[in-house]
Amino acid sequence: MLIAKCCLRIVAVVALLTASAFARDWRIANFTSNMTVAQDGTMTVREHIVLDFEGRFQGIYRDIPIQYPGPHGSNYTLFLTVTGVTDGRVTN
Repeated sequence: MLIAKCCLRIVAVVALLTASAFARDWRIANFTSNMTVAQDGTMTVREHIVLDFEGRFQGIYRDIPIQYPGPHGSNYTLFLTVTGVTDGRVTN
């Protein structure tokens, strides 16, 4: 009986340590967006996103929707050209 309790405790401790070692989470710590509309109707958007990661990650995937429903069942599509993406990676 004592051996079974000891083994159960060891398994519980190993499970807790393993779970925390593989924990992964992320959140947006700060988001700013600057938009400029030119006279010809074109728009320049600059976003700065600061993320906090917990665990091992390779970054994020950013999806920008370009198709939207319009009035009376119509749809419209934005013409989007991505001119650049930079990685402001901070290493500790």
